[in-house]
Amino acid sequence: MLDNISAVFYSRIRKFKNFFQDKSILCLILIYSFSPFVSKSLSSIAQGCLGCFFFYLLIKNPCFFRKEKMTRLFFIAMLTQVISWFLVLISNPELSSKLPSVDRLGKLFLFIPIAWGLKKYENPLKYVFLISLCGFFIGIIINSDFLFEISSAIKGERVYFGIRNAQHPSMIFGLIFIISFLNLFVFGKLEKKAVFFLAVILFLSFCGLIFTQTRQSYLALIICFVVTFPIIFKSGYKFKKIFLIFLVIVISAFIFKLNMGDFSERTGDIKAVWISLQKIWHKDTQNINFEEKIDFYVNNIASTSTGIRLKSWLESVKWIIHKPFFGWGSQARKLVIKKSDNFTNDFKNEYGHLHNYFIEVLVSYGVCGLFIILLMYWIFLGSLYKVRNIGNGKNIFVTGFCFVVYWIVINNFESFNSFWTGVFAHNIFLGALYSRYLNLKVK
Repeated sequence: MLDNISAVFYSRIRKFKNFFQDKSILCLILIYSFSPFVSKSLSSIAQGCLGCFFFYLLIKNPCFFRKEKMTRLFFIAMLTQVISWFLVLISNPELSSKLPSVDRLGKLFLFIPIAWGLKKYENPLKYVFLISLCGFFIGIIINSDFLFEISSAIKGERVYFGIRNAQHPSMIFGLIFIISFLNLFVFGKLEKKAVFFLAVILFLSFCGLIFTQTRQSYLALIICFVVTFPIIFKSGYKFKKIFLIFLVIVISAFIFKLNMGDFSERTGDIKAVWISLQKIWHKDTQNINFEEKIDFYVNNIASTSTGIRLKSWLESVKWIIHKPFFGWGSQARKLVIKKSDNFTNDFKNEYGHLHNYFIEVLVSYGVCGLFIILLMYWIFLGSLYKVRNIGNGKNIFVTGFCFVVYWIVINNFESFNSFWTGVFAHNIFLGALYSRYLNLKVK
């Protein structure tokens, strides 16, 4: 009898322990989802706790966690960064840090503990999206003079809502637009309350895209939907008739925006760069070596928004060709700017990154580092594709595909994966979507 009582007591304690563990991890993930735009200190604490949960998974090794593809890729990423640091320490010690820094690539794998923490839930993206949405909108209100920003935006001025610069909130608005659009116009039937909510969110995200006036977000969304539409049609989805009305409104609004204030002024910088490039091409530079030719281009390209990006990308080429496999270490993106003789001190003080995440990875960790990042997205999409015919797997795959295309395009014009805003968006999306694969495949 005592054995039966102790067995029952032990089983209840174990159930309570598992319940507390599962709910505490869920709570931690929701805090991380809500906090970045509201409280960076709280977000840092949540990140640290998720890191501890990652190490807990490594030790406990549930469902052969250490053999999972993403976990192995994480180890490879850590090793690649250490090798890069060691090679620079040997060849160019003056450019190397005293200790290896592994957070550049490592922080992009924080989605792994998020995915494992959410894998027991049927539709984690919905809850994470709602909590993140609340945190973001509260953040843009409390971090800026919100009414003044709205007033300025209506007048045609570019605004950023107190979040670093206009490109970063624009990137978030683009992601909100994707989620709202897919659920409203592509996926299955919705309740009237859900339709109303998503319509409001879609409208707000569209206004946010217009107000922040960021060309790379527009381009990324266009490419995202152009590339994804064939997959949507092939998957058997049918668009609702209201989609056509919405499409006309969107196109009309963008045409109207092209004639507004700051945006029309900034579009002139592409023309200025093109004119400067035409002048360069007409000059004879065949008798100088490769690096001198790059210097010639960098010094003669117009210093507009587009021109600055081209200058930094061209300057990066000189570094990439000298260490193509493992790069120059974690400090490389700053070194390209700081060590250049082609940039003024004002330029060096203002810019510390290369406006292209993939070029930054090439400079820092070479072809090996870039391969790891691309393989991560490949494994992610491949995993979602495997479960596309199970449950709501088709919706998850289309959402994941949209995200990856959007993310790759937009990171070619700004290094979002190097900033806290991009790291957050990357980890939340990959974590919530990858958890569905784990839910269906890892038992």
